[in-house]
Order: sequence, then C-alpha cells, then structure tokens
Amino acid sequence: ALIEGIDKYDDFSVNRNMSLFMEQDAFSILVHQGSDLIYCNRFSFNASQKLIQYIMSVMHELDLDQYDTRTVVWGDISAGSEFFEILQTYIYNR
Repeated sequence: ALIEGIDKYDDFSVNRNMSLFMEQDAFSILVHQGSDLIYCNRFSFNASQKLIQYIMSVMHELDLDQYDTRTVVWGDISAGSEFFEILQTYIYNR
C-alpha cells in the first residue's frame, strides 16, 4: 500500500526522489525515478544518529546528492521532533 500510495503522488519528476515513511521505531526508504521504484527497505532505529546513518548510507550507495535529491517525509514525525531536526541538518531538499 505504501509503494502504491507514493506512486500515485504526482509531484515527482524524472530525477531520482526519496521518500521516508516514519514510524515510531522504524522507517521505510523508497527511492523512485518517475514511476519506477529503484529501492525500498525498512530499518529499525532507536536513536536519531542511527536514523541518519541508515539514510546517508542508502544515499551514498545509490549515488544520491544530499543537496539535490528531493526528499518527502511522511508518517509519524513532527516538525519540532529530534528526528526532523537531524534530517534538516543532513538533507537539504525537503
């Protein structure tokens, strides 16, 4: 359902984009280019440093630029949370 929902989100370009679906102690990373799914995985985490470590590792492996890759964050996260603040520190195109 998550993959289908993101696929229906019509604001993605032909460039690679990343979606992060946040849950309380886990998150999913989906990387897509247009309607093609390039990568999908789910990670458990217990600290914000682990969260960003997983995200940056995936971005490095897929050669995604932290300045240019459009990133959409969904799910259980608020703008004032520790996790959102650390995302803002490392990912610039949200």
